[in-house]
Amino acid sequence: MMSEEDFSRTVVLMLSGIAIILFFMLRSLVMPVYLIVSLVLTYYTAAAVTELIFVNILGYAGIGWAVPFFAFVILIALGIDYSIFLMDRFNEWKDKPFKEAMLLSMRKMGTVIISAAVILGEPLLP
Repeated sequence: MMSEEDFSRTVVLMLSGIAIILFFMLRSLVMPVYLIVSLVLTYYTAAAVTELIFVNILGYAGIGWAVPFFAFVILIALGIDYSIFLMDRFNEWKDKPFKEAMLLSMRKMGTVIISAAVILGEPLLP
């Protein structure tokens, strides 16, 4: 089916493009891999929860092909954006121990990221 080919091509192009950019931007081999793996896990978790709610609980026949495709594009695009903000802040505290640097980064960027998520989700509120 054409949509399956498009989805596969989009996944490969997006993830490989993002990985290349992250390798140069973060000047690391490990952080980009962690970021991409976390985003892929986020996508599969969101897909599983969506199917659980709409197919298993609400009884719909299934989910259309467009839902996984656009959910992937949006989740990866937004997720990598906010991950870059967090990792950029993390790199500012390289001289500190890993755990302390990550906690400082999350404290400084967490409110920005949560605020953006609330603003993006606001149209969904009644």
